Amino acid sequence: VVFIPYVVAGDPDLSTTAEALKVLDSCGSDVIELAIPFSNPIADGPVIQAACTRALANGTSLDSIMSMLKKRGIGNFMAALNDAGVHGLVVPDVCLEETAYLRKEAAKNDIEMVTSKPVIVGFGISKPEHVQQIARWGADGVIVGSALVKLLGEANSPVKGLKELEIFTKSLKSALP
Repeated sequence: VVFIPYVVAGDPDLSTTAEALKVLDSCGSDVIELAIPFSNPIADGPVIQAACTRALANGTSLDSIMSMLKKRGIGNFMAALNDAGVHGLVVPDVCLEETAYLRKEAAKNDIEMVTSKPVIVGFGISKPEHVQQIARWGADGVIVGSALVKLLGEANSPVKGLKELEIFTKSLKSALP
């Protein structure tokens, strides 16, 4: 069973996000889902919506991230994802019509936008017991989002948030078979 933590880019700031990615990787995360904050995150609950609001207030937005990607080149970005071993890309809050170029570049680099691969369960997972139950149900993986986003985004300081993130992530990861 794979463990997939979820964090919002720019919450509380981009430098903390970069450190959080390192912490999550060092804790043995199998995949890390990095959300780009969006002004109307209809696919998300209140905790992640609040994280998006904080990130947007700090200047991190879909437009700023897309600007960085365009500067680098979407094709170069997709090639870098492929080189890093990425096999899929999820873009839930962008209309299908607006992803045409992204899908084209993803296909060139063997990155799937839609797949019939293993089942990964998310939403409402906030305890090691939840992770264990989902594994017992036979899921191929578990995504933990709001619980991690809340720890990181609502901590008294980025340093405290990163430490709490590390401890909690280790407890979730160790609950998996």
